[in-house]
Amino acid sequence: MRQYTFDSDNHYTGFLDSDTFIENSTAVAPETDEHKLWNIDTSVWEIVPPVEITLDIAKIDKIDEVRDYFNEMIMSFESNAAEFELATWETQRSEWVRYVADNTATTPYCDTLANTRGINRDDLMAKIGAKVVGVATVQGNLHKLEDVINACTTIDDVYAISW
Repeated sequence: MRQYTFDSDNHYTGFLDSDTFIENSTAVAPETDEHKLWNIDTSVWEIVPPVEITLDIAKIDKIDEVRDYFNEMIMSFESNAAEFELATWETQRSEWVRYVADNTATTPYCDTLANTRGINRDDLMAKIGAKVVGVATVQGNLHKLEDVINACTTIDDVYAISW
């Protein structure tokens, strides 16, 4: 366990680890309940005044929370793919778009992928389409929640939003 030490002006003076014994030293926290931020340049704890939560700040915070959630969801999809595969997703998507518009269109990358995999092109395009639709669904849900948040008229309304 690490205990941080402060002088009488609440300036950081160092730390003590639980396995270190130093006679006549005291590890004390600042005597204030105010939030403090360590300034690495001055080596001083600075009091950070509380931020008044406004409706705009509440909306920004909630939108950040929602975006973090959906970003983690997309990252979990990506974590199941090899890095070189991620680099081909745009090629696969663009060939899928051409295929959807005209199933006789040339799709050289996807044709090679399907042949090497041992499946037909239609089955591969269905798999690629499911990925594209899945990502679009995630993005649509993100935008829908952002719209709901932006339409809130009170901070309580913002805080009540869950998904």
